[in-house]
Amino acid sequence: MANFFFWLRSLGNEFCQPLNYVLAFLVGVLINTLQTENPFSSLAAFLVPVFVQAFSKSFLRYSQRHQQTLLRLPGERLAPAFVMDKSGYILASAGWTKQFLQKDKIQFFQELFPSENQQDLLIPGMSVRDCPRAGCKYLVRIQESSKDLLVWCEDGEVFVGNNLPTTLNRS
Repeated sequence: MANFFFWLRSLGNEFCQPLNYVLAFLVGVLINTLQTENPFSSLAAFLVPVFVQAFSKSFLRYSQRHQQTLLRLPGERLAPAFVMDKSGYILASAGWTKQFLQKDKIQFFQELFPSENQQDLLIPGMSVRDCPRAGCKYLVRIQESSKDLLVWCEDGEVFVGNNLPTTLNRS
């Protein structure tokens, strides 16, 4: 029952979005113009897009309601987890990792793991590497669709200490 109310609240929120009405107006004008050459000949051409948008967006929000929580998970980790491109530039990070990288002004993989040959990481699949500087293992997976690399450390407590030049504090 709680799920139904979540979906109903999402549906109500969609009916309050002005952009939905602007898009419905444009679609209605287009449909009426193509069918009758009079842009305001039928009210249905304006109403149907409003309902289709509201129902489809609310269903999409309902079906992905747990995804937002899941997407926040990497930001809660204490060990670095980030996305980088083939050149080693760190494209995205969140939470503790983002704070850590900004504090030390780290923008490239080589600045975090200086002894690693980054060309070895471009092998498709997942690879596990040792990082002597941090005293842990880190994992790399190349994304075939975007060619970006996902990088994360195996041990979450390793980077909270004196193993790196600067540390993350939970306070």
